[in-house]
Amino acid sequence: HAFVFDGFGQCAHTEAACRAVPGPGTRYLLTYGYGGGIWVGFQSDPIVTQNVIGGNQAGDPNAAYSLGGGGGIVVFPGDANHPGPIIDRNMVVDNITDTLGGGVSLNSLANTEAVAVVTNNVIAGNRAKNGGGVYTYFNKSSTINNTISDNFAFLGGGIYSGQSDLTLPVTITNNIIHGNRLELFGAGGGIYSLDLAPQFEPFIGFNDLWANERTAVAGDPGPGAQVGANGNFAADPGFMNTVARDFHISAASPVVDRGMSSGAPAVDMDNAPRGQDGNGIPNNPAPGDIDVGAYEAAGSCLPAAEICDGLDNNCDALVDEGFADTDGDLSADCLDPDDDNDAVPDTGDCAPLDAGSWGNPLEVTNLDLTGVSPTQVVWDVQSIGTATRYEMVSGLLSRLLATVGFTEGFCATSAVAGGMWSDTRPSPPAGDGWYYLVRSGNGCGSGSLGSAQADAAGSGDVCQTGVVDADNDGSPSDLDCNEGDPAVSPLLVELCDGLDNNCNGVTDDNPADTDGDMTTDCADPDDDNDGALDAGDCAPLNAGAYGVPVEVGDVDVTTGPATLITWLEQSLGGATVYEVATGELTVSGTLNFSAGSCLAATGSSPATDGRGDPAPGSAWYYMVKSRNACGAGTYGTAGRDAHPACP
Repeated sequence: HAFVFDGFGQCAHTEAACRAVPGPGTRYLLTYGYGGGIWVGFQSDPIVTQNVIGGNQAGDPNAAYSLGGGGGIVVFPGDANHPGPIIDRNMVVDNITDTLGGGVSLNSLANTEAVAVVTNNVIAGNRAKNGGGVYTYFNKSSTINNTISDNFAFLGGGIYSGQSDLTLPVTITNNIIHGNRLELFGAGGGIYSLDLAPQFEPFIGFNDLWANERTAVAGDPGPGAQVGANGNFAADPGFMNTVARDFHISAASPVVDRGMSSGAPAVDMDNAPRGQDGNGIPNNPAPGDIDVGAYEAAGSCLPAAEICDGLDNNCDALVDEGFADTDGDLSADCLDPDDDNDAVPDTGDCAPLDAGSWGNPLEVTNLDLTGVSPTQVVWDVQSIGTATRYEMVSGLLSRLLATVGFTEGFCATSAVAGGMWSDTRPSPPAGDGWYYLVRSGNGCGSGSLGSAQADAAGSGDVCQTGVVDADNDGSPSDLDCNEGDPAVSPLLVELCDGLDNNCNGVTDDNPADTDGDMTTDCADPDDDNDGALDAGDCAPLNAGAYGVPVEVGDVDVTTGPATLITWLEQSLGGATVYEVATGELTVSGTLNFSAGSCLAATGSSPATDGRGDPAPGSAWYYMVKSRNACGAGTYGTAGRDAHPACP
């Protein structure tokens, strides 16, 4: 079946980011992945022309016993009844395979006899084990007038020419094979030829083999394949802009008029006619005036409106001026495979004009918390661009339960660059807690907070709408009537303090009156009516305490049938309690206060000890300490205060 796969027109067809990747094989059963971008089968004779075939993959270098071929395009020429496929005027760039032919792989099957023609293509930046740019094996093929540059392989950075025989001739002519690279210990930066048949040699002639790594030609080539033989030469082709992959040549290029006319295409990659005298001497230095490479040298410029095509259409010595070049790499966006220079091709970049964003945000994973005020919130960072930021939605767990949702959440932070945020807010009210939801975002969009309910308007958009909790009272700013005062919030109980604590619009609407004297506490100078004014009362709402306990004085002991312990009572309030502590004093004078016991806890002096006499050679000791709602006094020293407390 013959057909034309034609990308010519206002927007050339692009075959990009496709993959022919099999699962892993075994030592005895390989798996195969052919034609990452395009597969040309045995029974077809297509003309594949004027396409961009880029960023595709065949086979998987990480899979065991995988054999891939043709990262960009694989061709299996047919039998003698087929004219053969033609691969013409395509950009075959940045493809990869694990084994054979990073850009183009010309393979064979039983009865392969049709001629595969690869002509007028730019084959650049591809990668393979054998044949970074082109691989050919046991077939009739003509690789002619291509520009093969900056490809990478172990054998044959530019071209790998494998076995064939006299019935399956191979020609490699009129190509610029330039700047191709090799793996460590690799060979044949330009061409690696390994035919292994003394009666057969591929014809390798009239090629410019320039600046290829290590050796221009290696393997088992015949003497005619070397630079200086069969019209092969080594000279800088003088591309217009190698970095921008503008492989056009000037009239002064050494490749002008040096190609072989036999088998050469009638037009070049730009559809310009070939065979135009370029140096003023017809048929010199080679008959036919065919330029080597994919492009004929530019002739006299005919001004036209500048379009974005990598050419100087208006003859002002500038290429694609007036068209956007986001990354400033001298390649306009319409031609640049990576407009923002973020190392992710536009075809796989969700924000091709944003160098800080290339992947779509996903739901954040492995969210975890450690510590209390500050609390360290950590999560897994997503590799989706350097401009990725993480926003944190937080709120009180009690409100999450009360509202059965996230409508009272707020934005805790909106621009965390990494995978950790330190929450320095005060701890939430006793019995409550903060919840945390994290979402990633970049120039490609925003991820998810984890559920449709959390992401809903009014819940998940608080960082965008500016809903915060500036006073850390747990109430979001769109509900809080005073965002600058943590003592005012719809979540609080009204106090008698001159503030509208509960945000109901009324100040002190439910004031307390502790002593029931019909004067609210906030106005009563003695809230507990204990005779001590609140200003000097250490427990202004406790009628039984108004003074801070101090050390008890005048402790005295009177022996008798029951030992009597007395002391000087303190005027601290009617609820004052005196703790009477006792223990054993040995003849050696050793005291272990922590081993003592509580004799009594009483509201006044005296206390009695009805125990019998202590053991001979020892005595009972006694200490008294006061306590009330304002605190506890002391037995006199820190060591004595280690004595067990009374209940």
